[in-house]
Amino acid sequence: MKPLLILGSVVAIIVSVITGNFINTVLLGSGSGTIDTLSLFTRVGTALHPINSSDTLGSSSTPITGGYFENLETGQAQIGTLNLTGIAVSPFIVGGTASTTLYGNGATSTFGGNISTPTGNLITAGELSASSPLLYNSSTKQFSISLASSTSDGYLSSTDFGIFNGKQDSLVSGTSIKTVGGISILGSGDLGVVGIGYGGTGITSTPTNGQILIGNGTNYSLSTLTAGNNIDITNGTGTITIASTASGSGGSSFWTATGTPARVSNTQFTITSGDFTNLFSRGTVLKWTETSTVNQGVVVSSSFSTPITTVNIIGDAMDSIDASSLKYSLNKARTFTLAVAGTIGATSTDIAGRFNAPFPLKIFGADLYAGTAGNGTTTIDVNKNGTTMFTTKPYINGTNTKGEGFTADAGTTLTTGDYVSIDLDSPALTTKITDLYVNVLYSPLNDIYLP
Repeated sequence: MKPLLILGSVVAIIVSVITGNFINTVLLGSGSGTIDTLSLFTRVGTALHPINSSDTLGSSSTPITGGYFENLETGQAQIGTLNLTGIAVSPFIVGGTASTTLYGNGATSTFGGNISTPTGNLITAGELSASSPLLYNSSTKQFSISLASSTSDGYLSSTDFGIFNGKQDSLVSGTSIKTVGGISILGSGDLGVVGIGYGGTGITSTPTNGQILIGNGTNYSLSTLTAGNNIDITNGTGTITIASTASGSGGSSFWTATGTPARVSNTQFTITSGDFTNLFSRGTVLKWTETSTVNQGVVVSSSFSTPITTVNIIGDAMDSIDASSLKYSLNKARTFTLAVAGTIGATSTDIAGRFNAPFPLKIFGADLYAGTAGNGTTTIDVNKNGTTMFTTKPYINGTNTKGEGFTADAGTTLTTGDYVSIDLDSPALTTKITDLYVNVLYSPLNDIYLP
């Protein structure tokens, strides 16, 4: 073996001469100074040992600052104390392919292959530190990291990771989240009005009490319910109350008229709340009170002109109407007919058969009809037990074949057995009518007491 030793800037060639059991090493160098020949090692087989087992290589005051061993394949290299703190170390290499065991302070470490010392300045454990969220314990020489919280950084636990990983993916309007009425619900602001095509109303106005959505064939509109006959509707905050205005219990024969009826004359009243001509049609029996006195009549005609319905009646005179007292019957007025055949040409009394009242009756008035029209005025009288019931006598005028709506005197009634007869007061002067029919309108008298 021919080792080459490099000492600082001095290059020395080591020449070893084996003499017996000794190896004499001669350092041939360049530069100034004299290097003596030393007998350093003794050979035991193929191993080299220091002659003096207590010899050391360098000291703490004169450390080895450079050099290397080349092709050193010894099994062990024992080093006492190796203090590298604060020293700039040039390469210090233990070479070879076999494992090398280093002994230091009683501990043993075995390394395979080449072992190299680092270059540059070394850092001690005490000089280490850490920045959040890392932590460093200078006593145990351990680095650590704490669990993250709502106020400090740290590592994420497996439980928290599972929660975090299970969160909703990012939302994309129209893809992972639906639109409303074709409008994205992401972002700030109001969606606006949703049309009926998307399940909305298409209405922006605020409904008043009682208003509900009613389809109009195209969209929705806000509207309130309209009360029918004998129905009252009360609109409240979030409520609609529908109630019957009919009096009595177990059913009623008379129902309170809708709206507010207003008297026009003794034979006419109006209702300003809609078209009620079908309800108050000809023959509808009415009753009302005037200062608590009950009166009765029957409708002979009605007409409508927005928004007023005008109703004409016969029977008792309508001098006034107590509030909410006007009612109409479910049943129409009844009639009985007195007829005279042939030409009605001569003045006479009791010209037709008689009608006898089967029970008490209320007489409203009379209508006249001719089989063939005449020319002129034909006037008759309708009597109760031979006495007129009509101050204004019924008649057919001109070439007409009828005369309708003649009212009987107020308060006209029949008791059971009373009879009704007719007189011809005056025939038509020019051309006489033929075949006369007199319809008398009435109702049972007890209707006045029905609810």
